[in-house]
Amino acid sequence: LTPQLELSAMQRDIELLQGQALFRVAADAHRPFVVRAGTLSVRAVGTQFDVNRKANGTTVTVVEGRVSIAGSEKSLLSAGEQVTVSAIAAHPAKNVRPANVAAATAWTQRRLVFDASTLAEVAEEFNRYNVRPIAIVDASLETFPISGSFSSTDSASLVRFLEAQPGIQVTPTNDEIRISSRR
Repeated sequence: LTPQLELSAMQRDIELLQGQALFRVAADAHRPFVVRAGTLSVRAVGTQFDVNRKANGTTVTVVEGRVSIAGSEKSLLSAGEQVTVSAIAAHPAKNVRPANVAAATAWTQRRLVFDASTLAEVAEEFNRYNVRPIAIVDASLETFPISGSFSSTDSASLVRFLEAQPGIQVTPTNDEIRISSRR
């Protein structure tokens, strides 16, 4: 999907409908740059930051400069900081934390980096980049922890990793890569 873009004399607006984008913003104090992802609004004047919108929330990582985050409440993030805002209105948690900027922007070099991510999160990321999706057949495997660096456009490295895990069965079909418990 193409992001929706609106330029005016007062502001530069982008709505990120889904996925991830890295923005390098030219400084212009008179025309702030605003990225909207659902109810979240990220405002920058001159900076570089990454916005990753997923089903369960949006993560903003500041590479350089500062951004203002507005959603249920407002906060300011500086270079090297990251926040994830829940997509669930009833749980608008924001946890500002130090960012692993290299991991957050690895997708720009066709790499996906995971640190104790769940298999469900890993499958969601891989499915954004690959035609043949990963389907988790056994719901008990959704929380299986995964750490590592993989090619975003070649799911074979992830498949090899999963095949080596005890208790996991990987069954590639023409339409999908099925992940289930080994019986």
